[in-house]
Amino acid sequence: MMQLIVMAMGSLKKKERQKIDKQKIRKYLFEELNPTLNPEDDELLFYFGGHGKTFKDPIGEEAGYLLLSNYDESKIESTALSMFVDIQTRFVRQIKAKHILFVIDACVADVGLTRGYVLPSKEELRNFKKLNFLRNMMEAPGRTILTAGTDGQDAIDKNGGIFTKAFMDALKGKADRDGNGVIDLDEMYAHIAEEVNFNAKLIGGEQSPGRWNIPSSGFGQLLHVYRGSPFRALD
Repeated sequence: MMQLIVMAMGSLKKKERQKIDKQKIRKYLFEELNPTLNPEDDELLFYFGGHGKTFKDPIGEEAGYLLLSNYDESKIESTALSMFVDIQTRFVRQIKAKHILFVIDACVADVGLTRGYVLPSKEELRNFKKLNFLRNMMEAPGRTILTAGTDGQDAIDKNGGIFTKAFMDALKGKADRDGNGVIDLDEMYAHIAEEVNFNAKLIGGEQSPGRWNIPSSGFGQLLHVYRGSPFRALD
């Protein structure tokens, strides 16, 4: 089953759909949601869970697509979302939120994306925790894409998907490695990558989540304060 959830966390707007086509997605994002977003404050979560497939473009390059409810292989451009053209280019540039996190749980979703990411070192994680650096991450805009796999891997769909489960566990606080009450994207990605790799191997599979930062959109990151965090007491 395909599922699309769009949540603007700064202003508590949420849109959830299990049957939706490309035209409705664009209409909602650009005509309904965009005018209400504050580019100085709002943080947006874009989650897609469903099927993905690769196709060759006119010059023979492989490209990843997310299959929508009205998917038609003969009309791929109008019935599926291109990971590069739609997600990494159009949505990244045109959605007005300050920070956007794209979480894509679908097979071969990484194919065609550019600028991958590797796990941060312990020194990089320590540096990230410095107060000024955290403040800079919050103040600067940014766009990040997380995919269920890399190198064209299938997404293992066990109990709702091992990638989605790892992502949800991260949001609940399991990714807070230093226990400071704030989960940054480095911690989130490290937790997801380790959990997905481990659980895939348990069932004899192989799946390595991917992360793509979009430098042209800024270097900021979405920071998550989970339920039970000491920072919640300050609300």
